Amino acid sequence: MRTAVDDLLSRVDALILPTLPIVAPISGQANVNIDGTEVPVRAAMLKHTQLFNMTGHPAISLPVQADGLPVGLQIAGPANNTTRVLDIAAICEKILWR
Repeated sequence: MRTAVDDLLSRVDALILPTLPIVAPISGQANVNIDGTEVPVRAAMLKHTQLFNMTGHPAISLPVQADGLPVGLQIAGPANNTTRVLDIAAICEKILWR
């Protein structure tokens, strides 16, 4: 998995994706529906972030202004280059919070 992420990140500055594929679940909720499929809440909550935890790539989540429940924007970057990810996050934050 690490090699696949390294290969992808060799072609772009960073990966930009939602932090979560769902809005925040109700406390104690066991399952959520994603595209017509019931999925355990824990699996849904880890769907977009667990990969980078396993491969060791730096990633950060920024809050996004939205109506209703909180939404997050995840930025993941090349291994051993946390500074690059933080620099990209700072630029995105300025755009998101104008």
